[in-house]
Amino acid sequence: MKKVVLLVVLLGLCAGSCLVRCGTLDQSYRERELRYAMIGEWNSRQLIDDWDYVWLYDRNCKLSQWHPSVGY
Repeated sequence: MKKVVLLVVLLGLCAGSCLVRCGTLDQSYRERELRYAMIGEWNSRQLIDDWDYVWLYDRNCKLSQWHPSVGY
């Protein structure tokens, strides 16, 4: 009996997964190209922010009365 219930559940999951469409299958080539371009642009912005953080290129904070250098 347990095997029959397990089989029915597995068949139901398989049938349900076949009926549900994946979001990327119905996109055209142009839509996928735009999505990849947006992802690349986002990653490049994050890379620049990380690089500035590593080398401390960020602007000086104006909240403190002690500034490490005169600039900006």
